[in-house]
Amino acid sequence: MKLSDAQRKALISARDYGNPCIHLRGRSEMGGFQRTIGFLLSRRLVDVDWKITDAGHAALKVSSQIGNSK
Repeated sequence: MKLSDAQRKALISARDYGNPCIHLRGRSEMGGFQRTIGFLLSRRLVDVDWKITDAGHAALKVSSQIGNSK
């Protein structure tokens, strides 16, 4: 699964800090993030407690293998 930059950053934040929003700054980033978090929840890449799931770990791994990591 190819992740957008926002989705990848959210998963990394969830993995490293237990909070997919930790990297966001300001209201506009938070507002735009609503769609990202909806995607992550709908694909079950994070759970309802915002913890990264096994599927989320797998998506990060695949994403980095297809050149989406920075």
